[in-house]
Amino acid sequence: MQQDPCLLQKCPIVSRALVVAVDDKKHFDGKCAKAYIVLKKGIDAEDAMPILKKYGHSAISDYMRPEEYVFVDRLPTTKNGKLDYFTE
Repeated sequence: MQQDPCLLQKCPIVSRALVVAVDDKKHFDGKCAKAYIVLKKGIDAEDAMPILKKYGHSAISDYMRPEEYVFVDRLPTTKNGKLDYFTE
């Protein structure tokens, strides 16, 4: 069975999401999750934060739950419309 690449993608206010591991010395393994979120139209970032945190606590395991949420207008994509993980 294939696992979803990003569980946040299933949140009703999220249009697109990408979660990456970033360096964080506070965590036991030196990394933590950081989420880049494109919200659906009409959703304000300030209103979205409590919804995302509640969704994260109910749907995502502790070790996978993002420590930080960054709201962006769009995520980089390839010519095929898939997320481009190699764009800086």
